Amino acid sequence: MRNVKIETLTPVHIGSGRELMKNTEFLNFNRNDEPVLVVIDEQKVLNIIGSDNIDKWVTIIQNRTDLKAYLQQRKTNLKISDVKKRSMVVYSDNFTQNQTIKEQLFDGRQISYIPGSSLKGAIRTAVVSQKALQNKALASRSLKNFKGKFDSSELERKLFGGNPNEDVFRFLHVGDAFFDYETVALKAEIYNMHSSGWSFKNGGGQLIESIPNGADSSFRIKFDTELLAKNNSKFETDFLSEKQLFKVINAHTLSLIDNELKFWPGEKIKDIAINDIYIAKLTELRETILNCNENEAVLRVGFGSGWSFITGGWSTKQDIMDDNEYESFLYAVRNQKKYDENVPFPKSRKIADEGDIFGFVKLTIEE
Repeated sequence: MRNVKIETLTPVHIGSGRELMKNTEFLNFNRNDEPVLVVIDEQKVLNIIGSDNIDKWVTIIQNRTDLKAYLQQRKTNLKISDVKKRSMVVYSDNFTQNQTIKEQLFDGRQISYIPGSSLKGAIRTAVVSQKALQNKALASRSLKNFKGKFDSSELERKLFGGNPNEDVFRFLHVGDAFFDYETVALKAEIYNMHSSGWSFKNGGGQLIESIPNGADSSFRIKFDTELLAKNNSKFETDFLSEKQLFKVINAHTLSLIDNELKFWPGEKIKDIAINDIYIAKLTELRETILNCNENEAVLRVGFGSGWSFITGGWSTKQDIMDDNEYESFLYAVRNQKKYDENVPFPKSRKIADEGDIFGFVKLTIEE
């Protein structure tokens, strides 16, 4: 079992599955002239309102009126600490019209975390992608599942085993990473291609609670080499070592960043946030990967990763998928919508409205 340091290179969101409602579950405040969203502690709010006035609280919730204004009536000089379960600084100039925020995952101590299952899933995607590129003939024969739908499960079955008792990823154990930091709120915008060029989609922004960039933690990772040796698996296992796994992760992340950087030159870009921040951030991430030693790797995980990072993007390579299959693939993933052949896939990105990117972390094996 080894300790791995994890550092967020960009904001990371792992969703709890809940959307918090404005004026019901969070309130807008200012702190040191910065906008802050405050997730309320129901018991603290009840202490201010009083049990005799619960009906007024319920009416405010039902009518979506101003809970903060009512609390200020009940308690003059209302402070953040009077109602706070937790708070987050807002990094967006245009957020006040948003009525909900996607909640970050927390444990029972109100500490945000990235589950080991999320990290392991992102690692698995990296390994699948690199193995597909090393076994192109096999990948080409394994584009669809038994129902005839595009799916990586057939390839994974052939590479890693067909059931949980065979799957070689059972020899890799990844723990949770806890981040004892105040979260931040960012507005994720959809950056979309239109006939006149690329621009942010009007009204498409969503507030996202995230672990901030620059936060660090650690988690445990274990390669169960003893059990692996006893099983003598017939499937792919050469990646099941620290140095080899990190090499695979970096190759995967670097390849996808390179593809993204090659895509944008020549595109009609209308926003400074893309030219000056997004492209610069991708370039910075690329340099970070190139400067990694054998005990370091850059991985993408969580919300906003995009189709290519979620799937690895291996299936759309020309030497894996022919033109007819690619056309069928586009028809399937675009929900049977027809687009001009000049429209790229994917045709949108989720980017923070100030140009930041979601989901990149750096892993370092601690000696």
